[in-house]
Amino acid sequence: MATAVEAINGRRDASAFVFDEAEDVSAELMRHAPPIEDGEADAPSLSADSHEASQSLERVIDYVADPDTVEANRRLMSALGICVVIILVQAAFNLTLYLRRPDRIVVDRTQGGDRVVVMNNREYGLTDNVSVSPDEPTAGDKKYLASRFLSLYYGNNPDIRDRQLNEAIELMIPSRGRELFEYLRRNRVLEQQSAESWQARWTEQQSWVDQADPFTVHVIGTQSLTRVVEGRAVEETHQLNLTVRLARDELGRADRNNRTGYQITWFGWEELPNTQGTETPPPAGATANARP
Repeated sequence: MATAVEAINGRRDASAFVFDEAEDVSAELMRHAPPIEDGEADAPSLSADSHEASQSLERVIDYVADPDTVEANRRLMSALGICVVIILVQAAFNLTLYLRRPDRIVVDRTQGGDRVVVMNNREYGLTDNVSVSPDEPTAGDKKYLASRFLSLYYGNNPDIRDRQLNEAIELMIPSRGRELFEYLRRNRVLEQQSAESWQARWTEQQSWVDQADPFTVHVIGTQSLTRVVEGRAVEETHQLNLTVRLARDELGRADRNNRTGYQITWFGWEELPNTQGTETPPPAGATANARP
């Protein structure tokens, strides 16, 4: 078996033989080649010099964009900018409508369902059952507020009497509300009504706004009162002529004025003569013919 050294030496001898053969072939070709003139002999050297010079220079490539592509990109960017502006304007408009408080909403309530007739000064249709007008407090609001106040004050429900008086006081301006509260506390009106188990029903008969003073409302109504005196039920009926004065609320339509836009500043009463000719005591909780 040949050793590793012998194998390496054999490969070297084969390589030397191949190189010798190649040199012999090259020499044979040179002997049969045609003679080279002087000009032709210098050409390879010049070609080599120019190749080395081109390798020493940095290669610079100038890319020129297509004009049609540039114009198309410009138009696309312009269209994109216009779309962005439109979206921003639409978003601002929607936000304004969302945050703006409706100044008037008219709803037509019928058996077929509720239908919005007007919202934010935009008419959605009219029917014979509604009328459209600017959202301004009217005489109807004044009469409603006066009627609500009197029903709370003269309509006595012993189960919720405290709540009734608190709501009535909230319908007045703060200073007058405090005066009414002090009047009730000083004269122990609630204690008397509770001790005698007062129950009263207020029935409005007529109401109108004073033509000379548009902030004064006149109301005529009856109070049907039942109370217990010395273990005996006593029923009484009082017909009253009341005057209620109002003032505009700075908050406009709010919960504290039952969405009417007005507050009560003063109210007074006088009892009309009894048509049956029988003497009747003062109305429930009344000891004077004027209220603060």
